[in-house]
Amino acid sequence: MAKSAPVIAVIALACLLTGCWSRTEVNDIAIVTATGLDRLKSGRLKVSLLLAVPRTVGNTGQGGGGELEQTSGWVVSDEGETIMDAFRNIQKKLPRNIFYPHNRAIVIGESLAKSDILAILDFFQRSRQTQMRSYVLFTKKEAADILRFKPKFEKLTAEIIKEEMKTGVNVHVRLNEFINMFLETGREAYAPRIEVVPAEVKSASKEKLTSLKLTGMGVMRGNRLIGWLNAEETRGVLWLRDEMEEGVITVDIPDERGGGKISGEVQKARSRLKVRRAGQSFIVDVRVETELDIYENQSPLSLKELNNLTYVESLFKHDIENRILTACRKAQQYETDFIGIGRSLYMTHPGQWKQHRSGWNESLRTFDFQVGANVHIVRVGMINEPITERE
Repeated sequence: MAKSAPVIAVIALACLLTGCWSRTEVNDIAIVTATGLDRLKSGRLKVSLLLAVPRTVGNTGQGGGGELEQTSGWVVSDEGETIMDAFRNIQKKLPRNIFYPHNRAIVIGESLAKSDILAILDFFQRSRQTQMRSYVLFTKKEAADILRFKPKFEKLTAEIIKEEMKTGVNVHVRLNEFINMFLETGREAYAPRIEVVPAEVKSASKEKLTSLKLTGMGVMRGNRLIGWLNAEETRGVLWLRDEMEEGVITVDIPDERGGGKISGEVQKARSRLKVRRAGQSFIVDVRVETELDIYENQSPLSLKELNNLTYVESLFKHDIENRILTACRKAQQYETDFIGIGRSLYMTHPGQWKQHRSGWNESLRTFDFQVGANVHIVRVGMINEPITERE
């Protein structure tokens, strides 16, 4: 009996193994890497999926292993009354099953963003295949056009979006963050804007090259897109929301100081926003602390001299303050609190927020924004003196 015990144990354990009961073969799935959503003139939803269909290449015979290769992507679109309806219509066109957990980006066209975004969020929250860390982006044209873009270097458009999001000079919003914006008190939603733009390099064949680029952000009031901010205005939002991680700032030196330009890169940045009552309105106090490294000096100013260094710091200070004020004016213009001023008031003085929450967005026009930046240049590079012409 003792000798047969191991055999019985092995047989018993084998009964618990499921083997390939619910296997998902890579040759049976169409992997979704990006999703595009548009509202048609008929009112129906148009859903576009960017598929990366893996195929096995190389030696797959006995004794040899194959490798998976991804194509540059294939965009398939269809429409429906709901997202799920459109998904089913797309599935009918495909010989493989739609596989959604690898979706990296959700691009929303202006036509849908200006109608009702809340109507589409239910699907993504409810579906068990949704990747909540997918990026959410707006585009001024059709979302399907963004997905159809053919990259020159990356294999998939989703890869370009992921790389663009790595820079510290753009807002980046994931799906879970986007949903939370609608649930939080005192803040309106926003998302980065992506467009197809002319490339900054020229083709030897004189072909017109294009590239995908984040060109600012779209801001909402309630559940509808209300307006756009360009790239410079978006930088102001990053300062306001304490989300500036990196970025280059270039300032012009006045002619009376010799002219030229100086560029510095943000190394550290910290922002603080406070709201206080002032009569029937509010004062929004913004304070910024940042450290810069100088990377280029095209002016005749010697940065080893303290007075010149202090002067250049003041130029960077005014540049940052102007960016922030420009973003604040956009919030007043669109009457939408994407900055989160109401959120700050709610967290610090909930009683005051309760009194003024009605008509809050409209009251932004009466707010007084007081912005102050403190800039400290830490390093000026390997040389102190600029290169000048020999006398």
